[in-house]
Amino acid sequence: MIYIFIFLDIYGSTPEDAYEVDLVTEFLVDIMKDAAVLFGQDEEAKNTYWTVKAVSHLNILNKLLERNEGPFILGNTVHFFFEEKDYENKKF
Repeated sequence: MIYIFIFLDIYGSTPEDAYEVDLVTEFLVDIMKDAAVLFGQDEEAKNTYWTVKAVSHLNILNKLLERNEGPFILGNTVHFFFEEKDYENKKF
């Protein structure tokens, strides 16, 4: 799948950009793996997820996004699933 994003030139314009995209997207995969307990029957595991793991994940994700000073992985530039554009002045 990454090959397609590179081919379409939406994976980052430098190796450093690609690293940042990989870092955040792989972390999101880890979050989803941990969140699998929410679909089970173990109420204690669900409570632990929300009180410990989710808080930790959100703090780490926030730090990763703050490194590039933007709402997106690479700051104000959208990558990966979107055409690369500068969204700095757009309203959502």
